[in-house]
Amino acid sequence: MKTTIRFVLILIIIFALFLIYKKYANNKEENTIRQASFQVAEQYMRDGDYDKAFKEIDAYYKYCLASDYGASLGVRGSFALKSLQKIIENYPEGRKKLDQECVDLESAIKNGNINRYKFDEQYLQSKNPQRKEEIDKEIKIGMLFETLVFFNKARKMEQQTISIFEKLENANSAVAQKEWNMMKEIVFREKRYDIASHYIKDLDKTYRQLMVNRSKMIKENPIFQKDKTFMVQSIKDLLDFGLATNQKTTVKKLVKDLLKQDDINPDHFKQYMNLTTKKQNDAE
Repeated sequence: MKTTIRFVLILIIIFALFLIYKKYANNKEENTIRQASFQVAEQYMRDGDYDKAFKEIDAYYKYCLASDYGASLGVRGSFALKSLQKIIENYPEGRKKLDQECVDLESAIKNGNINRYKFDEQYLQSKNPQRKEEIDKEIKIGMLFETLVFFNKARKMEQQTISIFEKLENANSAVAQKEWNMMKEIVFREKRYDIASHYIKDLDKTYRQLMVNRSKMIKENPIFQKDKTFMVQSIKDLLDFGLATNQKTTVKKLVKDLLKQDDINPDHFKQYMNLTTKKQNDAE
């Protein structure tokens, strides 16, 4: 009896170790594919073969959609951005191909014609366990939009991204809401505060959440602990939005709070200092 139990336990342990190894092997394979894409593309560029370099990076983005890498295209896709920019700057034919891919992506996003693309089924299952068709469609459109964002960055056509995002807002507001985080940097850089106002309803609340996220990331990542510039631009964007939308009183309150933060260099916020003086602070 004891021998049988011991044998069963050994089998369970072996099976568990097999599952751990399989997961490790899959992750290692994915990392290898990602790293190989960049390394191979860079080598092709050094050899002057921009056609093969373009195909390598282009395939990488498609791989992001078709595998469980798709779940983090927003992060991982940025690693390939510089390579893609370099390729299309030196390879006009690659630029033409990328332009056409963007036309196709825009059409799919606006018209919902997404059947030509292959997506990560495992990721869809995790986000939509019941696999409702409408939810699947929204997730897929969002993933295509994220791909378009990076392609337009490479093409330096972010105004076009804003235009498509506005159409997405009208056609599918649920997807647009989910993609707002992807759009914030572009919208603020282009000072499209009319768009930002659709998503920032409470300036103070948004600021507080931003500071919580900042503190959490600093705590979790030692790289940011000594970087007093970390997320400073995001804070400035929010303050500029507040001033542009006539929320000066709230902005003054937020600036006062910023000046109390030990891990923020007040020099980064000099342009806002005239909003609040020591006399005002003492009176309040």
